[in-house]
Amino acid sequence: MKNEKKYLLILVLFLLFVITSIQAEKVEIEQNNGLLISTPNQEYIESGESYRFNFHLSRLDDGTYVNDNDTICRFTLYSNKGEIILNKLASYNTDLTNNWHVNVSGGNLTRVGEYNYYISCTDDLNKLGGIRSKQFWVTETGMEFTTQKAISYLGFIVIVLFTFIITLYGASKIPWKNKRNDNGKIISINNFKYIRVFLYTIGYFELMFLFGLSYKFFREAGMEGFTNFFNFIYQFFLHLIYPVMIFLIIAGVVTWLNDKKLRKNLKLGIK
Repeated sequence: MKNEKKYLLILVLFLLFVITSIQAEKVEIEQNNGLLISTPNQEYIESGESYRFNFHLSRLDDGTYVNDNDTICRFTLYSNKGEIILNKLASYNTDLTNNWHVNVSGGNLTRVGEYNYYISCTDDLNKLGGIRSKQFWVTETGMEFTTQKAISYLGFIVIVLFTFIITLYGASKIPWKNKRNDNGKIISINNFKYIRVFLYTIGYFELMFLFGLSYKFFREAGMEGFTNFFNFIYQFFLHLIYPVMIFLIIAGVVTWLNDKKLRKNLKLGIK
């Protein structure tokens, strides 16, 4: 068990490193040439959900709101790689809110992780302008992936991993072969081998659950590389469930029939 403890310690240290690295800092850029763009606090958005980006536009000199009579505002959405996801003109509300907005469909917000948007407004008639760039994150729940939540995931992962190691260790200690005498002849049937098969089956599902939990952890943390890796392994184990179960059932039936025959022969005294 010494090697297992060493690997468990390495995993814990690695996950602690991940926890400290997922705390991203918010970045905002603003430049004003007579126009001020004001946006609400919208740091976290739920993955796959449509979202309405709202902002107000006002003059710097007197603070009055600016409508769309002589002004246009363009909204650009970027991925964390700098790729343009969406580029469109913002709309001005004609009600009393004096609000500008852009509707972004959920199909543009499916990838979990960091995004940036850029708003540029110009009033060519009065030679005014303003820009604002802001960073936000898309998460599974639309809420921040906090250190406390990361530690909770870490605790579950360690518990499942420890349970998996104990299961494999226990299964490995159960003998598989039937008991033989000094001459190599079978003298009794070992029924504990069925428990060994059962424990290995439990271990398979524990390992699959471990990869699934790790996938969810890294997905919510917005770490795309690890997310893809653990999702691939999880899907691989998931698709193997039926073939593995069919193999175990067939192997179990064949072993049981063979043991039944051996037990009958032992009762008859056939060597």
